Amino acid sequence: MKSNISIACCLSLFYFSACTKVYKQNTTIVQSNMTNVPYTEAKNYFVKNTYAIGSLKNPKITIREDFEHIFGTATTMGTDGFPTSIDFSKQYVIAIIPSSSFKRTTLTVNSLVNDNREIKLYYKLTEGDLQSFESQPCLVLIVDNFHDGRVKLYKN
Repeated sequence: MKSNISIACCLSLFYFSACTKVYKQNTTIVQSNMTNVPYTEAKNYFVKNTYAIGSLKNPKITIREDFEHIFGTATTMGTDGFPTSIDFSKQYVIAIIPSSSFKRTTLTVNSLVNDNREIKLYYKLTEGDLQSFESQPCLVLIVDNFHDGRVKLYKN
């Protein structure tokens, strides 16, 4: 009888230690080196009528000619009337161009982070009231080349 109890105790100890070991092996802590990326929102640019919606395969634009093929400048009166300056030798652009709409549409940046050389842009698209005209919303961010990486967009 005592041997049966001692065998049962040994087996139960073995069982529980095996479960604990498996549990420890399956728990993994993944470290992330996520850092905020500074950016400037470009002002006074518009999407040209010649742009075909959906033709921007990569939101990262590194060459001025590619940028000027998609965007035009819109100078307005006032102190902030000139388009934001972009130096493509030191900076690149992240562009979001959703479909045109008869609704007032705004694009807002929630965050721009570098996660192990992957630049992640989290943004929000908000549609408002109907307009009497169709407009083409866009969001253009200017980022220093120091924060280089593959760009991925995440719409909230």
